[in-house]
Amino acid sequence: MTVTMKAPLEIGISVTNLERATAFYQDVLGFERISEATLSPERAEAAGFGSVAFRMVRMQTNYGERIKLLEIDPPAAQANIGSSILANTGISYLTFVVADIEQAIDRLRKAGATLLASAPVQTRAGTRLMFFRDSEGNPLELVQYDDLRAYRPDIA
Repeated sequence: MTVTMKAPLEIGISVTNLERATAFYQDVLGFERISEATLSPERAEAAGFGSVAFRMVRMQTNYGERIKLLEIDPPAAQANIGSSILANTGISYLTFVVADIEQAIDRLRKAGATLLASAPVQTRAGTRLMFFRDSEGNPLELVQYDDLRAYRPDIA
């Protein structure tokens, strides 16, 4: 049994200025702005991010890869982010869009992986996610979309 991926790999990038970073990826590299989201400290902690609120902009290349630009919200809260996944700027984590998050988590548990949350968290309707660490301690994210077509109409 393997974890079945449902979409191309996504990369989360922690930034200090979301507007500037978004403009760079859009205007310089030609990425398309796909969506925006915010997450409360409570939801972020439950998912394994750490107890920090953040804003996120999803962007996509013409080939279909996606990045997520994430900024601590408010930026002044950066002094208190501690061991959050977003504590350092740069590439913060990889996202794996999976067919069955429960099956993937079960596989991780059996392999002895370090899970950063006790269960997947619904961050918005139809979207559940959870973080874990790979064998080197790198943060990775599992996401399951109930309606992949709504999230990625280009590949569903």
